[in-house]
Amino acid sequence: MGDAPAPVQLTVEAKGSEITLKWKEPENNGAAITKYLIYQRNVNDKEWKKLEGITDTSKQEYVLKGEEGKEYEFVVTATNKYGESSKTANIQKVKISGGTIKHPENQTGSSCGALHAAYISVIIVLVIVTVALSFVLWRMRKRLGEKCPRCGDLIAMNPVAAQETDNTQPSSVSQTNEAPTYATIGRDYMPLHPPARRWEIRREHVNIIKVIGKGAFSHVAQATVWNMRDSQEYNTVAVKMLKANASESDRKDLLSELELMKKLKPHPHVIKLVGCVTKSEPLLVLIEYVPFGDLLGYLRKSRGLNDTYFKDPDVNSQTSLTADQLIRFAWPIADGMCYLSSKKIIHRDLAARNILVGEGEKCKVTDFGMARNLHQDDIYTRKSRGRLPVKWTAYEALLYGIYTTQSDVWSYGVLLYEILTVGGSPYPDINARQIAGKIKEGYRMPKPRHLDSKLFDIMLKCWAKNPNDRPTFNDLRKTMKDMGRNHETYVNLHEYDYSLYANVTDLAAE
Repeated sequence: MGDAPAPVQLTVEAKGSEITLKWKEPENNGAAITKYLIYQRNVNDKEWKKLEGITDTSKQEYVLKGEEGKEYEFVVTATNKYGESSKTANIQKVKISGGTIKHPENQTGSSCGALHAAYISVIIVLVIVTVALSFVLWRMRKRLGEKCPRCGDLIAMNPVAAQETDNTQPSSVSQTNEAPTYATIGRDYMPLHPPARRWEIRREHVNIIKVIGKGAFSHVAQATVWNMRDSQEYNTVAVKMLKANASESDRKDLLSELELMKKLKPHPHVIKLVGCVTKSEPLLVLIEYVPFGDLLGYLRKSRGLNDTYFKDPDVNSQTSLTADQLIRFAWPIADGMCYLSSKKIIHRDLAARNILVGEGEKCKVTDFGMARNLHQDDIYTRKSRGRLPVKWTAYEALLYGIYTTQSDVWSYGVLLYEILTVGGSPYPDINARQIAGKIKEGYRMPKPRHLDSKLFDIMLKCWAKNPNDRPTFNDLRKTMKDMGRNHETYVNLHEYDYSLYANVTDLAAE
């Protein structure tokens, strides 16, 4: 199943009053790009004006004239047979002043020369101070870097490393006009940094309509938000909030999830953050509204079973699913995970219950409560006890607490099992406490009789004992997309054993 193209990366060049827009071909997400659309609006206007549609896709440049004193915004979108790319990403803003286009942040007044002289003076002083401080620090390192005469070890230069870490302290919120920063004090949480974008939304602008999902420690509700990003209109969103009995650890997980999502750029197969309410309780995380709920429930309801998590009486799910539909669920998930792995993010809870299904059965990876951003390293080691989704957890993570992107690949193999058994429970009739021992002994789930061996071989490769022997998400994305395009029969639902997968219950993290 394909998707609309990725957002177009746009740049603006100026010469006099002439504006030149340039862009590169974005990822087409499964279908050739047929048209570029160019939009313009005045700053503070809500509506975009379409300037032109370019059907010659080899042309990736557009020139127009600007009017002196006007400030404009531009965006270019790409279109394929599945739709048009986002108009909210990569918006470029310029202002024309005195016949010359300037980016607003680079404008100066008539006293430009005097200001430049003052800036140069300040810079010279700062350079001198920096050089002096660097020399002092170098001398200190040289002295402190010498061996301790009593123990023979090098003295640690990092003062933070010598302090005791208090893992019991809650997250703290910095009260600024920008989006708040959560300094989660604890070795199991990633360092957080304030983003440039404002995410905070006024609580009185959020109107909760109804609860549509319930987990062990959180609710998900449908809501409307007024005046989001100064839009002067209502937008439908989903709101994630903690239950009354949630622990401080659950709150930290939600804060960590929020901060991680702030770092992600919009991707068609990853849930998008819309905003948050953090300056007063309760904590609210606002994400895009995806109408058909979680994939696990979507699969189960298609064969008449109940979804105990997502319950929206106003949304009707698919009553039956074809073999082709099941195969096409797989590649967008691999595509979303490929993006996350490129950002060095380990999900650690990849399962059908954490995939959302939108219009056109577009799947989006969600729920980053257990995710970790590795930054410079490629390995995460679990240091604290907590929730563990045993049936989806990789061999090395289950036995040794070691996670990599290839650990998520193992989970993807289990997710494929859920999809292709139409919401079946992994390791049926095996107690979660027995799974670690059986996996260590070499046990893997057997092939369901209605699956082709080529499809089952992909699962087995995901469950290889050595993480390096497993396919990458880029490999899986290509493989599953090719299988979705082929007309071969990989899933024979006439041989599907309904009795084997009938007695299932909603699986929370075990």
